[in-house]
Amino acid sequence: MAKLKYAIMRFGDEWKVVSGERRIGHFATMALAVNAGARLAREAMAAGHEVEFMVQDGSAYLQSFDVMQMAARADARQGGTSQPADEGPSPPGVRVLEL
Repeated sequence: MAKLKYAIMRFGDEWKVVSGERRIGHFATMALAVNAGARLAREAMAAGHEVEFMVQDGSAYLQSFDVMQMAARADARQGGTSQPADEGPSPPGVRVLEL
């Protein structure tokens, strides 16, 4: 299977999830777009795809993040059973919810 890439990018006053030629959603904040994109990425991973998850930073560069580590930290904060292997990076100011 081909590697799927999901990028969280700013377009004017809104954020979108970009995958291939598609722009998905209209999000008011980066955090909302990250949550939606992470959910899509995890669904693709569950279906057996290799996934790259990226978030546009303040300099317009894309930085890669580990979706599974982000989800494990969110689950641990919400009292779930997953424990993060390490803290690893996550997008600044973003708390991943309900993945």
